[in-house]
Amino acid sequence: VARMYCNQWRFDHPSIERGAQLMLQYQPSLHEWKGPDRFYMWEDGAQLLYARGGDDWKSKWNPAMQKYLLSLQVPEGQPMAGSFFDQNVNRTMLTAQAIAAFQVYYRFPPDAYDGTR
Repeated sequence: VARMYCNQWRFDHPSIERGAQLMLQYQPSLHEWKGPDRFYMWEDGAQLLYARGGDDWKSKWNPAMQKYLLSLQVPEGQPMAGSFFDQNVNRTMLTAQAIAAFQVYYRFPPDAYDGTR
């Protein structure tokens, strides 16, 4: 992702493609992996697939990420409403990472990387 934003690699670089395919294998809710570091991976995956664009982002990754992360949000009327909870992850860390993943549209506008260099 960093190399894309520094315009060292185009979005069609073989390493970017391999990374995107790996992210799609481990997209939210499609596997049983419960390690806390999966949220770091999903935040990075959101950046990668958003910057890369296309159908993988629009119809696969983003809907799966939204559905899964929103299922972890504490409902209104309960203590800590609005935060995110998973028994394997610190609530503050998870909430921060979920927000970062949801804000990928705003933190990395489409013109941040144009894929032409």
